[in-house]
Amino acid sequence: ITVDGKIAFTGGINLADEYANLTSPYGYWKDTGVVICGSAAKIFEGMFLSMWFGKYEMKSPKAAVNEKFHCLPFYDSPPKRAFCEDAFVSEICRTQTRVHIMTPYFCLSDKMLSALTFTARRGVDVKVIIPHVPDKKYAFAVSKAFAHLAAHSGVKVYEYTPGFMHAKAVICDDNVFLGSYNFDFRSTHFNYECGVIFGKEICETVEKDFAECLALSKETALGKNADKKS
Repeated sequence: ITVDGKIAFTGGINLADEYANLTSPYGYWKDTGVVICGSAAKIFEGMFLSMWFGKYEMKSPKAAVNEKFHCLPFYDSPPKRAFCEDAFVSEICRTQTRVHIMTPYFCLSDKMLSALTFTARRGVDVKVIIPHVPDKKYAFAVSKAFAHLAAHSGVKVYEYTPGFMHAKAVICDDNVFLGSYNFDFRSTHFNYECGVIFGKEICETVEKDFAECLALSKETALGKNADKKS
């Protein structure tokens, strides 16, 4: 949502009762969102107009000197190459301490799976939280299958026990990706999605949220047994 080019909203939250937990068909619905003000909101307006008109050229706005936080908005427009997947892979591969992910769907391309597993083998703390109560059983089965593959390389995958994890966040050291992107192949290659990258201060807020969700989650059975099976 963009309002007058001055305020923009992005994240996982859609307009439906379960997103506000007015109804609970999948248990507690966990989500994330962010409101953006200032020059970055103008970029989100440009994203919307490029979809609405099919073509829209916008001069890059200059950041106001009194803006508190800096961020980088971005989006994908298929059939162009997936910018977000390349950004995920680049950031994950250079991460030194932590990769913490919240996603409703965990279905990876070979490139994303390799980046994630190689990073875990380097000794980086790689943790992923997925739903415990699925909204789509086949998608949940696919997520569990990828959890099994990733666990053999040290990636720890957890299920959010209160219900459905719909939050979409990727933390890499002191940077965080927020937006509508799931950590899956379909989202990065076939969907029209948007997001924003923030630095350390916002990242630590999201990391606190991740830690609170992790405390309510359990490691997948496949992840626990990965070492024994290997």
